[in-house]
Amino acid sequence: MSLELKAMLSKVAVEDNKREEIEFEEGINRYKFLLLRIAKEKKLDITTIIEGTNAVDINKNEQDLNVLEKAHLVEGKTKYTHRNVYRQYELTSKGAELAEKLTKEN
Repeated sequence: MSLELKAMLSKVAVEDNKREEIEFEEGINRYKFLLLRIAKEKKLDITTIIEGTNAVDINKNEQDLNVLEKAHLVEGKTKYTHRNVYRQYELTSKGAELAEKLTKEN
């Protein structure tokens, strides 16, 4: 019985991993777009909390930027105003090099 459970859970883990790989591959164009946008604008601000509204789910751009931050391609800093909270993203040197290569590809 234990072996059967292990086999079933292993199958689910493999399916989940494949699903995550597909989602990641679909996200490559979004990651590329965000890197090039930050390279062009030098900084990108994403509002995370707006005064007077309930907390909402994290938006897709912010999720993608978190992935880029984990890859050390962008650096994010939390900024506060008297009413809002936002994240400001800039390219790291590694991210700038990659953005330059991506620009030459196009």
